Amino acid sequence: MKKLIFTLLMVMPIVCVAQETTVKDTVYDSAKAFRVIERADSVVLSEAAYSVLFDKQKKENYNRLERETLYYPDGQTKETLVLDYRQAKNGVMKLYERKCYYPDGTLQYEEIKDDPSSEIKTTYYNEKGKKTRHPQETIPLYMQMPEFPGGQEALIAYLTKTVKYPDIARANGIQGRVVVLFVVAKDGQIENVEVLRSGGDPSLDKEAVRVIQSMPRWIPGAQRGKPIRVQYKVPVNFRL
Repeated sequence: MKKLIFTLLMVMPIVCVAQETTVKDTVYDSAKAFRVIERADSVVLSEAAYSVLFDKQKKENYNRLERETLYYPDGQTKETLVLDYRQAKNGVMKLYERKCYYPDGTLQYEEIKDDPSSEIKTTYYNEKGKKTRHPQETIPLYMQMPEFPGGQEALIAYLTKTVKYPDIARANGIQGRVVVLFVVAKDGQIENVEVLRSGGDPSLDKEAVRVIQSMPRWIPGAQRGKPIRVQYKVPVNFRL
């Protein structure tokens, strides 16, 4: 009897789309400015201050971010962002200041733009507080990719066990590779499954889609601590 060899060549994130998170608590400071606080149980994840402006062309109000602070789970400041428009002309930002910190509170890097015509000045620091020219060694990976429960090995084992070689393809000796595209939602559910590249036979495409759709809920991706939707593509080989 011929054996089915199923190979998961890679799992590659190709698009990351950040979605607006659900606001747990909103505090309005005045009619022209308000502050939004996002919480997870009793832990503050982030807080941001916005100003309310009037768009003369659209004749409607819109919100403009002025300050934002992100926190580590223990409450330590992770990142601060300040945008100052107050003395700028034509709505051009006058000041941009962004600072990120290591979990122990040590400054990790800072970006500063103190004039609309100036370039952003960036300075990096290592964990000992000394300047460094190697940001790739110090900048944290704010993008956390989705993960199948148990990791890559568990994903391969699950797919290997779940894939059933189509009888019609087996009978005709058809082999091929199907590239499947899907989205891991903010809650870990699998959505928008489609064939990005056909394996050369409809039965192979259909089986690859079925298996991806049947996967259990993943650990969702995150960006700067907030859940996001992430699009993945998985090439799947069918070999007799």
